[in-house]
Amino acid sequence: MAAYGKRRGGGGNVTCGYGIGKGAMIHYHRILAAVPGVLTGGFAAGKAAGIWSKGWFLGIQRGSFPLYADRRRGAAVFFHHDYSTPGPGVAPDAPEKTGFARFFEIVQLECMSLLKLNLLFLLSALPVVTIPPALFAMNQVVRRMVLDQPVDCFYHYRRAFRRYWRVSYPAFLAVASALVVSGYGMFFYLRGAGDNPLLLAPFVLCSTVFLVTCLSSACFYGALSLGRPLGEALRLGVLLGVGRPLRGLASALCVYGLLTAAVLAFPLSAIYLIFIGFSLPCLLANFYVRTVLKQYVGDGGAEEA
Repeated sequence: MAAYGKRRGGGGNVTCGYGIGKGAMIHYHRILAAVPGVLTGGFAAGKAAGIWSKGWFLGIQRGSFPLYADRRRGAAVFFHHDYSTPGPGVAPDAPEKTGFARFFEIVQLECMSLLKLNLLFLLSALPVVTIPPALFAMNQVVRRMVLDQPVDCFYHYRRAFRRYWRVSYPAFLAVASALVVSGYGMFFYLRGAGDNPLLLAPFVLCSTVFLVTCLSSACFYGALSLGRPLGEALRLGVLLGVGRPLRGLASALCVYGLLTAAVLAFPLSAIYLIFIGFSLPCLLANFYVRTVLKQYVGDGGAEEA
């Protein structure tokens, strides 16, 4: 029985152990009819029943029966994708969706991967000093989801973590330092602007740096994930963030807005933060800038393996 795979062009076959056993039983029934004698017939019938039972048991082990297959699949799906079984997928000849229909399609196909990715990020960021490579690895995996590439969550996360940890620290430092310094400058100069109106000039400067950083960070990390060097990615991020501000603003609201709201609502938002509090905003941010990056940066630098 043919079944659609989880991605476009995918496919698979579903085998049934019951069919194997039933075929063996029919075969030995023919032997039973051909061989005379009650003793021989009883032996053949017993052997047929044994092989039929073995085939039925193998069918349970292989997940052919719905009841046992659901239990086994539920336990195994957390560790790897099972592309050989039917499930929510995309028909090979289906037209590609756009807009929020495409976003919900990604969420439907990658819901378990998003959960695993969020847990991996939290675990790998526990030492605090590993937050930059953990953030970059999460962004790299999410980019694969947006580009409709196969995702093995643990494999690709570990690979990105180990391969790009050197570039992740200066990238994180560039974004975080700009946000912290400009944010503190906004607060400091605005507080003193009541007594000295001249302080409004540095306040405007700090506000501009803060806004440009927020608009550019998603494009900056997206360009890095697509294989661009650090300097070129920074330049592209700033140009795309300023040149296409609506996309950058939507990405910034998804990342910084949702994270700020979750922190303010803590501990009520603890479950949200543990399960999808970081992977889902990252997916939203990359989803909003995907067309901009594809148009001006391309997707040839993304890893296929």
